[in-house]
Amino acid sequence: MKDKECSSCGYVGHPVHDEYASLTIDIVMWLIGFVVAGITGIIYLVVLGPLVSLWHIATFRSHRCPKCGNWDMHRVRGHNHTHAH
Repeated sequence: MKDKECSSCGYVGHPVHDEYASLTIDIVMWLIGFVVAGITGIIYLVVLGPLVSLWHIATFRSHRCPKCGNWDMHRVRGHNHTHAH
C-alpha cells in the first residue's frame, strides 16, 4: 500500500484499516432487511443485507490515520516527504 497523508494532522505513512465500521454497517443492514421482511411479508427484502455486504467488499475502503484517527487520508503528492512512524 502506498503512503497516504492525513489532512488533519499531516501524518504521512500507512493508514490503518478499520473493518469494524464496515462490519457494523453490514450487520445493521442485515438486521433491517430481516426485520422489515418479517413485518411486511416482503421476503425479497432479505437480500438487502447481502447486497450491502457485496457492495462493501467491492468498494468500501475504511482507512484511518493511526496518529489522530481522522478518516480523511489522501495520496501523497510528490516525493518530498518524510515518514512519521
